[in-house]
Amino acid sequence: MSEFFENTMLIKKGHEMKVAPVRTMSSSQFQKNILSAETMERKLAICFTKLSEHGVFSDAPLDLHKYRFKIMKHLPEELMDG
Repeated sequence: MSEFFENTMLIKKGHEMKVAPVRTMSSSQFQKNILSAETMERKLAICFTKLSEHGVFSDAPLDLHKYRFKIMKHLPEELMDG
């Protein structure tokens, strides 16, 4: 005998979960941003942003996350999330 769970809960209109779309940077925009960045910290922050689009940091150790947060302070304003 197998068991299963059937989700019969109905969500009222207007209460659905809204998931924000993932912002991505095109390759040409990435290259333009790297070339226009004035400091290595800014260039690295742009690279971290591009890598984050692909989930590279999802299972990273805490030390890498701390370093990434430190570097992301140098990200250009136009690339920062809302």
